[in-house]
Order: sequence, then C-alpha cells, then structure tokens
Amino acid sequence: MGFLLSCLEGSIDLLKHYNPDIVNTIHALKSSIGKGRGVSGFATAIEKVKSGLQGYESGLSNRSQQVVGDLTAIKHNIGNLNKQLKEMHDRKLSGQLAVISQNAKFFVTMADKTETDGKELDEGLRNRLEKSVSLVKQGADNFKKINNNSKLQHQAEFVDKALTTQQSVLRSAIEYETKCVQETLHESVEQVQSELAAIRTAKLKTEMRKLR
Repeated sequence: MGFLLSCLEGSIDLLKHYNPDIVNTIHALKSSIGKGRGVSGFATAIEKVKSGLQGYESGLSNRSQQVVGDLTAIKHNIGNLNKQLKEMHDRKLSGQLAVISQNAKFFVTMADKTETDGKELDEGLRNRLEKSVSLVKQGADNFKKINNNSKLQHQAEFVDKALTTQQSVLRSAIEYETKCVQETLHESVEQVQSELAAIRTAKLKTEMRKLR
C-alpha cells in the first residue's frame, strides 16, 4: 500500500484539481498503513482509492466535455451560417448583414466561453490546449471585425465577395482548430486513464505478493 500511497501523493496536485475529496482519501490510506488490518483493511483502502480516482476521472471528463461542447456549438453554427448565406445570396445586403451580426456575436460569446471553460482544466492540459483555443478565439474576433467594418455598408459591390472569402477562411480555420482541440482532449483523457490503470494494476500485484 505504501507504493500506491506514494503514487497518489506524487500526483496529488493533479488529482485534487478534479476531485478535492481525493485528499481525504489519501489521508485515510496513509493512516491505515502499518496498523495490521489485514486483507479486509487492504480491500477497504483500495475501494476508497478506487472511488477517489473515479471522482478524478469524472471531473476530468466533465470539464473536458465542456470545452468540446463549446467548440462543437461553434462548428455547428458555422455550418448553419454558411447554409443561410447561400440561401440569402439574392436578398438585400442589410438582411445578410443582420444574420452575420447575430452569428458574429454568438461566435465571440462561445469563443470566450471556450477560453473560460479551458481555464478549469489542469495546468498541463490547459497549456497544451492554449494555442488551439486561442486560434479559435482569434478567428471569432476576426469575424466580428469583418461584421463591424463600416466600409461594407458603403461598398455593396464588394460585400458578397468579401463575405464569401472571409467566411470560408474562418470556417476552415475554426473547423481545423476544433478538430485539433478535440483530438488533444481525447488523447489526454486516454493517457491519464491508461496511466492510472497501470498504477492500480502494478500496486495491486505488489500488495497481493506481500500478502502471500
């Protein structure tokens, strides 16, 4: 059990970020070591650790899914906007710009939410995602700048071309960065789960050998 305890203590900052109660679990495990409680005591301690690690995994998964959900919403609306613009191609410019204005606000709001939700992740994962999330936010901000460009109101002959070009560029950029962020999140969650599983397996084997 000492090895398991040392592994948990070595990762305590990461574990408690997603499950603050893991600290109590570690303290309980530490207090049970060396008190001669036998197999039943060992089993109880393992169950507490298992529960604590499940809380950690749940916290990591929930916060990760928040970020993925934000990015998926942006991607979905980009697709809807593209469809709307194609259907509105022959409508008045003011109507097209009104739709763009509504979507621009949504993109900026969701990009800000993505950035905020990303800050809830642990430092290591947050740093890995920072660049990708920043690019998504930058793309949304650029879309807002296009929408606020007063020249578009006075140069109608260039508007359709400008909107088509900029919207296509932004859509491609956001879809690419969304994919990168989702892949990074997936790989990170799998890596953490794999490492935790390896730790639990190795510890269990070690402790069972001691009991023989």
